[in-house]
Amino acid sequence: MDDMRTILLVLLLIGGFWACTDDESYFDVEMPRENISFRPISGGAVMYYTLPQDKGIESIIVRYKDAFGQNIVRSGSYVSDTLMLVGFNEAIKGVKAQVTLCNRNNVESEPIEVTFDTENSGAVAFFEQLEVKPSWNGFMLTYNVPENANGMAHVFYVWKNPTTGESDTLLMSSFAIVGGADTLAFSLKNSGKTNDVVVRTEDFRGYRVKEKVWKDIEAYNTAKLNTDRYSFEDPENLSVENPDYKLGSQYLFDGDTKGEISFLGDATSMNGFLAGPAVIGRTMGIFCFDEPQFVASLRMYAVLDVKRSYPPSGDKYYRIFYSGLSLYAMLPCRLSIYASNDKNNWKKIGTYEEDKKYGPASWCFPAYDNYYKTIESIQAAEPVFVEVVFPAAGKSYKYLKVVVDELFDYQGFNPSYGNLNQYLFLQELEIYTSKD
Repeated sequence: MDDMRTILLVLLLIGGFWACTDDESYFDVEMPRENISFRPISGGAVMYYTLPQDKGIESIIVRYKDAFGQNIVRSGSYVSDTLMLVGFNEAIKGVKAQVTLCNRNNVESEPIEVTFDTENSGAVAFFEQLEVKPSWNGFMLTYNVPENANGMAHVFYVWKNPTTGESDTLLMSSFAIVGGADTLAFSLKNSGKTNDVVVRTEDFRGYRVKEKVWKDIEAYNTAKLNTDRYSFEDPENLSVENPDYKLGSQYLFDGDTKGEISFLGDATSMNGFLAGPAVIGRTMGIFCFDEPQFVASLRMYAVLDVKRSYPPSGDKYYRIFYSGLSLYAMLPCRLSIYASNDKNNWKKIGTYEEDKKYGPASWCFPAYDNYYKTIESIQAAEPVFVEVVFPAAGKSYKYLKVVVDELFDYQGFNPSYGNLNQYLFLQELEIYTSKD
């Protein structure tokens, strides 16, 4: 009899355990389908949801497979009403997903089946309006991708080794894909008359998505225009002509791109081009070609830090060059270049712009990042310049006009050290035109 009671007690306990387990195997609540909607976006979809007013609900969970067949789980709560469903490349219709509700004990409701559509990801959409075009000494990319696009793009060109004759694919650039339009120019040191270009994209998880090859992209090779092919005009009389300090427009074209002549001269030999005061917003100069030129670019060189002595105290040029701090602020951070064939109708063909606050990212920073104490160190250094590149699909012009829109802002520890009178000081200027 005792044994029978024991057996009945065990059966009752087991039955109770089973009943409890069965009761807790699912969360007895239903997610209305009308509370869920989807909007396709680049690389996925946005799910909009409204959770039922049930105090037991902790979260909503969505399960689906991405473009590579991997299981993806996304969850949301009352804090928000949207979920981003990502992991796709090409646009897809009717992606299947399961939606459940979950309580505080991580027990989920019965799943409901839903479907959603996606749009092309940034890594795919990048190619939709991508063009590879001829450019100066290389090629250029123009593209326009949708808002919220993401991923990575890698640009290569196929280079043939002149010694071995073998081809190799060389990486030129890697950059994040972001929504919007942009143009990127790539200059090649060993550009041929034509180049083969490869563009490859990957998604934000590092999976390769798409690749395309452009063959025989024409390159417009350039060469520096000899100074005897053009003259310089100073329409606003900004150039400071002073033979004692070797200042004048002729020093823009003497071939010294780093400051070697100034280094070898005495303390007052600047050997450069000084323009001002109040140069901002004014025409620095006009270049007149002997015949219309297909202009490729214009370079402005900064003098390297080769001097620590300047005109003596009391001289009117003393405050301009005092202590070298003003040299930081005597270089342009914003330029506009105009072209014309009659000096009456000017067309803006090029611009350059960066933050006016001088720092390590400034184009001229390498010029003052080192103090050159010997002629050997100057000769071994690379020249420092900013280059304004003009469209390769432009036309020939007789005149080129340079306007200084802004100078760098640098005052150091003493505001009186700054370029308060807005002078411009350049080491050299070069013009490049089509080689052919």
